[in-house]
Amino acid sequence: MPFTFQATRDLWQYLGEFDALSEMNELAVRDFPHRRDRVQQLKGKDCTTAFVAAKSKQHGTCVNASVAARLAAGMAQTYVCTVWNCADGFLRELRKEHQEFTGSPWTDDAKDKTRLKFTLENVFSTEQKGVLAISPHRHGLMEYCRLVRNRLAHPRSTSDKAVAEAYDRVRPHIEEIHAEYRLRDAPQPMARMTFEDAVLLSRVTKDVAYILNDKARPDDDHLLQAIDPKAFKHLNNPARRRRPT
Repeated sequence: MPFTFQATRDLWQYLGEFDALSEMNELAVRDFPHRRDRVQQLKGKDCTTAFVAAKSKQHGTCVNASVAARLAAGMAQTYVCTVWNCADGFLRELRKEHQEFTGSPWTDDAKDKTRLKFTLENVFSTEQKGVLAISPHRHGLMEYCRLVRNRLAHPRSTSDKAVAEAYDRVRPHIEEIHAEYRLRDAPQPMARMTFEDAVLLSRVTKDVAYILNDKARPDDDHLLQAIDPKAFKHLNNPARRRRPT
């Protein structure tokens, strides 16, 4: 069984759970316009406001009907933000674990560096080597989604222009992304994001995590030093050994 950091195993668990929950939620998101359209066909007019008001009253919520048009894209952006937060947490925990195994701190953690850039520099010695190792299309997509997340979470520090420029850097790789991940509608510009954008980021994050995991693997000496002999002391208990028949 190959070595994996706990951060890698946790990432797969978190993304697996979130993927399942977001898929269930997406059913409701996609069902909404179909239910509304059936009501509109019966009444012969646009009744989005009345439909939302009725459902809001039915379920005891307070919903502004004006957000209905942005529902799909808004939820997709929320999914992307959550997946990126999982990716960011993985990078943070990978650094912590690697330092604990090797006893060597990661260097040059400047404030203007993204966590991904800092990780690539320390795992592959330079960012350029790291980008080639994880592939430019994966790197570009992760950087784009990082800015989407920052635009939503910190709108004053991240502009729409920065997000658009990041998407433009991904566009030359779209055919390669479609061929590898078999998703026809992703990636999309931020305002037109779909559920597939979150699925794509989740898959890309897992692939990048495994590449980083394999490259950052501690050598055998460090792994042996990390093993606590006391954890296997019970195996040397003569009473537990199988007696000859």
